[in-house]
Amino acid sequence: MTRNPSVSSDSEDSSKKRPSSSILGISRSIAACQRCRTKKIRCDQNFPACAKCAKSGVECVGLDPATGREVPRSYVIHLEDKIAELEILLRENGIDPEAKRQKVERPEGQVKHLEPEREAATILPMSSAPTLVGASSDVSFSRLMFSTVNFNNAEHDPSITSSPSTYPALLPPKQIAQEYLKIYFAQTNSQLPILHREQFIAKYWDPIYGQLGKVSLASDYTTTSMPLRVAETDTWDFRLRQHIDAFQKDNAGGDYVDLMRYVDGLVVPSEFVIPLYFLNIIFAVALSALHLQYPAEILDGFRSAALRSMDVVYSSLDRLESLQGILLLTLYSMMRPAQPGVWYVLGLALRLCVDLGLQNELGNKKLLGFVKDMRRRLFWCTYSLDRQVCVYLGRPFGIPEGCVNTQFPSELDDMLIVEDSTADYLENASGIPTYKVVSLAMFKIRQIQAEIQQIMYEGNELPRAFSNLASWSEYILKKLDNWRLNTPNAPRKMNCDFNLEFFNLSYNHTLLMLHGLSPRSPKFSFNDYRIATEAAKQVIITYDRMLAMQLINYTWVAVHNLFMAGASYLYSVYTCDDLRESISLKELKRITNTAVNIFQSLRDRCDAATTCKDTFEFL
Repeated sequence: MTRNPSVSSDSEDSSKKRPSSSILGISRSIAACQRCRTKKIRCDQNFPACAKCAKSGVECVGLDPATGREVPRSYVIHLEDKIAELEILLRENGIDPEAKRQKVERPEGQVKHLEPEREAATILPMSSAPTLVGASSDVSFSRLMFSTVNFNNAEHDPSITSSPSTYPALLPPKQIAQEYLKIYFAQTNSQLPILHREQFIAKYWDPIYGQLGKVSLASDYTTTSMPLRVAETDTWDFRLRQHIDAFQKDNAGGDYVDLMRYVDGLVVPSEFVIPLYFLNIIFAVALSALHLQYPAEILDGFRSAALRSMDVVYSSLDRLESLQGILLLTLYSMMRPAQPGVWYVLGLALRLCVDLGLQNELGNKKLLGFVKDMRRRLFWCTYSLDRQVCVYLGRPFGIPEGCVNTQFPSELDDMLIVEDSTADYLENASGIPTYKVVSLAMFKIRQIQAEIQQIMYEGNELPRAFSNLASWSEYILKKLDNWRLNTPNAPRKMNCDFNLEFFNLSYNHTLLMLHGLSPRSPKFSFNDYRIATEAAKQVIITYDRMLAMQLINYTWVAVHNLFMAGASYLYSVYTCDDLRESISLKELKRITNTAVNIFQSLRDRCDAATTCKDTFEFL
């Protein structure tokens, strides 16, 4: 500190400028200062110093009940003065300290009435234990998250990178926003169905943009017909454009930064806060799926805009809605190195998932069919992200396999899963094309990967049905081949243009897990060499095809997979004489140079790509 907070000779004048302790709301329960206590004399407990300490010209100190340390009783006033001085300096340098403060209204009283069955499923935790941070907590979710990351910053996490602060992005025009939605639902929500299409349109799209235009949201071969719920003049997009037009009219010479500051200072009506979060984070995720085609600043801008509303989403009384919001943030952290890293955000999603009892649906018989299906899909989305991240980072699963007692969600298209229905949608079938075939395929491959991870890398015992590791490996290989045989292979069946290369990546990555080096199998058989080499080669070739189309989305995951594939390929060629003789030098150079080129292309998007490229070239 630049000033000593102790009492000086002008303390009497200072006290005249300050409100009395009663005005400050300080109760009589505050203990006497340490000097008066030691001398056993009556303390008048005045601020910033009691009369006896002021008269004696000594520092008036008290005992901090939180730490047990002696602290000047005037330290709060000193800090207030210091803040005031710094704010004056900011204003003198043309910076308004108030402009950076969040100006979003909390949507108190805006929660719609839910049916008793839905209340039990979406609001109240299934367990009796209270949540640490929930709807009634005054703890800021975003502050808690970023504090956790900063505290643990010394621990390396490939999903975290440092980046300059970015202005929150402006809401894009409706036509562009619809294109972003098309990307998200076809490439991302098809893998992890966090959002129910029709519910999303009604709850989040309509209040911001109004009527949805003619665009496919994983509905290429079906129709999505939604009634007009919100007039255009009542949407936030309409109001925002009016604000921007008025600003530009009054500030003809203003630049983009001036406009962003103006928009940043607008008070968002409470009914738009949560919809804005979901739209902005979806835009960020959608562009991350095609991140090689867009500047990183655009993606970060949408994420920054979303985070302004994160506290309100996490505090939502609809706890399934809160989980959806956290899962979307987790997904973005998977696709783009960011703070907070994926490990931290995923941890919160897992805890909320368990708190809601989504992993065990034995008590869900009385729930509405829509709620039951939503709980299932959100559990399996959380499960899939947990398995994927833990396999990559080599960490224990957040929810043990033995605790999972929840069926897969329905394969029906979202348009057939409607609210207020009492039927269990698992019992219904339909021949209508659906993106859920992609979702279910991804859930199943995560189960296979989890089984391999536990046996080959975590030292779990073999299931009793298998006498040795070879018989178990043969069983897993057949299960994996059967999975690949049944994955959808045409847009018509998927109802969208999902990138089929992700099935190739998942299949070959799982082969590498099964036949690569592991604590359970430290030595290769020739069959292991053969399968691992071909799988590694296919991973590299697949990423090369995706790079040519600029469709690599999971940046640090791609770097991880590519490095493991490249290292496995080189190891097999180097250590197996028979294999080495079957591969020409030209072929070897082609595969390794392809891997190096992919690393090179990802250097600007993921810091780990540089290290992996240098290490791989050294190998």
